[in-house]
Order: sequence, then C-alpha cells, then structure tokens
Amino acid sequence: GSNVTLIVVTHGAERGYDLVIPVTVLANVVSHIEEVGKRWSLSWVGVEAQEILRIEAGIPLYGVDITEENSLLETGQDRWFNFNRRLAGFVLQSKQTVQAGAKIYDGEREIGTITSCHFSPHTDSAIALGFIRRDYLNPRTRVVIRDGGKSLEAIVSLLPIY
Repeated sequence: GSNVTLIVVTHGAERGYDLVIPVTVLANVVSHIEEVGKRWSLSWVGVEAQEILRIEAGIPLYGVDITEENSLLETGQDRWFNFNRRLAGFVLQSKQTVQAGAKIYDGEREIGTITSCHFSPHTDSAIALGFIRRDYLNPRTRVVIRDGGKSLEAIVSLLPIY
C-alpha cells in the first residue's frame, strides 16, 4: 500500500536495482521482498559487495580514485566526455537574467545550454556560463538565449568575463 521507487542502476558491470522506501514502511516492504524474492533466489547486496563490483568494472569514484591530484581524463573514462562542447562565458545584451537550463541558439539551431546566470554590476548586464558547441567559441560571436517565452541576445566571451 506504499509507494516504493525502483531505480535501475549499474554500480558495476552488472545491472542492479536501488530501492527508495519510506522509512515508515521499510520493515514491511523488506519482509515482503524477502518472501517473494525466494522464488527467484534474490539476495541483498551490501556496500562492500557494491564496492567490489565497482572496482571490478573499473568505475572510478570521485574523492577516492579521482581527486585534486588527478583528473577524470587520466582514468580512461573518455565515454563521459563530450569534446564537441565547452564551457564559455556570455554577456547578455540585457540586465534581465535567464534560468539554468535555458537554451542557446544560432538562428533556429540549438547550440548549447546555460548553466548559471546573474546580473553583473561590472558589465551592467546579465552574464552567464554555459556549454556551447566548440565551433561557436569565438569571442564576440552573437547568439540568442531562449528561456521560456523570452529570447535575449548575447555575445560569447572569453573566460574570465571582464
């Protein structure tokens, strides 16, 4: 009678499941899972087993395998990178800001996404950071940022924004 969230995850090389269970019904749900799971030889996997699976699969963990002393690039996990995009600065031609997630366009072509935006007294306009296709990284490139119903013109800026 309670909502339980089932999340399909990969903590290692094998597919697994995480369950999000309200603490008020945890004991009842666990008992039910154990009883029903006997038919399929289900068993609980603890944190230690998850750690073994993670290491066997070669999945680095931030703060353990990836620290300030090294980088994700050094781990050989190239699949996590998109080398077609890069973080860039934007100076909006307005004092009006946009929300994180606003899309960046060249005409009708979507070329990026804003990650943060705020008014800057230094530029007397809104400034933003976002990921943009590398072929639009040239400073002074004009783009349009669309946030909901508003469209604001912006100029790509070198970082840091001055």
